[in-house]
Amino acid sequence: MAPHLAEEMHSRLQAERSIAVSDPAWRSIHQRSWPVVDPSLLTASTRELPIQVNGKLRDKLTISATATEAEIEALALASDKVKLALEGRPVKKVIHAGGRLINIVG
Repeated sequence: MAPHLAEEMHSRLQAERSIAVSDPAWRSIHQRSWPVVDPSLLTASTRELPIQVNGKLRDKLTISATATEAEIEALALASDKVKLALEGRPVKKVIHAGGRLINIVG
């Protein structure tokens, strides 16, 4: 079933691109080569990191994928939304959850 559906969808996509079945540029999907993977597209240069204050989401930071925990902590504490949520209370603890989340206890 899947090969038939794939061929049908492929021929419809070719028709949208104004390539007729009789055109020499048109080839069956079964006669085409596999797509080539570009490894540079598989790695992200930035990532979004949620910042919680006392267990509640307060901000999201977009940081470099290679940022260290110290850099992330400095950026999180410098955030205006985090400062507002802390309301002048001192930071007791900063919890790094495996590079996926920062929780600031204040």
